[in-house]
Amino acid sequence: MPRTKAQLPQGGFALLNKCNRKGEQAIYIRYYVGKYVKRSTDVWIAPEDWDAKKQEVKTRNKNAARINNRLALIKQKVDAQLLAYDDGRITPDVVQRMLDGSFVPEDKRSKHTDLVEYALNVNELFYKRGDFGYSVYYNKKLNIQAFGRYVTDELKLPPLSLNQLTPELVDKYIKYRRDTLHNTSNEGINKTLVPLVKAIGYAKDNGLLDPKIAMPVIENSYVEVKDRHYDPDVADRKSVRYLTPEQFKALQNYNPSSNSKERTKELLDIFFFSYYACGLRVSDVITLEWSQVDWEKKRLDKVQVKSKQKGKVQPMLAPQATEILNRWKAKKRNGRFVFDCFPEDYKFSDDVEAQRQFKMRCNAVERTLNQSLKQIGENLEFPFHLSMHVARHTFCVNAISQGFSLHFVSQLMGHQSILATEKTYAEFLDTTIDKEFKKIRKLYKEQA
Repeated sequence: MPRTKAQLPQGGFALLNKCNRKGEQAIYIRYYVGKYVKRSTDVWIAPEDWDAKKQEVKTRNKNAARINNRLALIKQKVDAQLLAYDDGRITPDVVQRMLDGSFVPEDKRSKHTDLVEYALNVNELFYKRGDFGYSVYYNKKLNIQAFGRYVTDELKLPPLSLNQLTPELVDKYIKYRRDTLHNTSNEGINKTLVPLVKAIGYAKDNGLLDPKIAMPVIENSYVEVKDRHYDPDVADRKSVRYLTPEQFKALQNYNPSSNSKERTKELLDIFFFSYYACGLRVSDVITLEWSQVDWEKKRLDKVQVKSKQKGKVQPMLAPQATEILNRWKAKKRNGRFVFDCFPEDYKFSDDVEAQRQFKMRCNAVERTLNQSLKQIGENLEFPFHLSMHVARHTFCVNAISQGFSLHFVSQLMGHQSILATEKTYAEFLDTTIDKEFKKIRKLYKEQA
């Protein structure tokens, strides 16, 4: 069983070595395990820029925010490994290997990590680093313990391990809170689930839990409420904005002003490519490489940015998508990335800081695209803000309306669970159900 926070070695940062020729010192991360175990973070700063009490870089340093975030991520990874460690006494050698990055957790460790204990530890870790105040911390603690009692007292099960929390079990718990405890507020029920889902996410982000196990829980563990924006793929049904046939046609025929005509055409190419590539996520559109296009089969062979794995069904390219690709190929703007959103020599890495920079770049590109699309939508008097995600929603709505099976649409979208697809597009399923009933009536009529 993982240790409590009080049993864990306490870590922090310090300037320990002599100044280099530039007058800078290296920031070390260190943990006390009977003695100090340390490692350089390879970050160098002027001694006067360091706040020893707060253990962070002062704002006078222009890179303070970036460096402090990097330090937090380094410590987070080590803390996560310490929280999950259950192979006996934590020795200086174990901690040193964690600091050096040579510590390799057991593949099956999530099977031996108590879910409730781990969630309690993560909750305390977040509180200690200042993510929220004591009252929030205490309420989250009570909610975690309440779930633990539900498992042992109501379901008569032994304590769950990390990999045993499933969307189905969460649904049972929601039903229990609603029917037995009479919690009628969806917002209130969601609050009870937050610390558990956060713990699952933390375990996934730090390599303790397989994303294939974690993502279905993360995506499907909340009750629908108004104005909820946990994830665009599982958004509240009222937020599903899609183009009607008339709006779609108007966008196709949009005639921009002469001073931005070429740029607007390129922007719309990116939007329509998302639609004609089976609702491809914007992150996968802007990172699409020429090598990932199968011209012969008219398919894409790509690892999804969000799930970090290939979808069960790889997107098919409509003729319109192929036309767009040919146009961009003729531009010869970028020999590697189709839509020239990344430099050709861009290096992908699993390094924590590199991943953070990558996400920031993706978000910046998406914001730029959406700002321009918003203006186009306003010019066309659309009743909502036009964005890249509207292309994805439009494809899904049209596919469901045409009678595509929900299972197939879910796989095509790269959703980790069919529940995510069902929750998001529930209001559009009536049309499909009507068509299925017609098939049933036809079947009965033929057998009469």
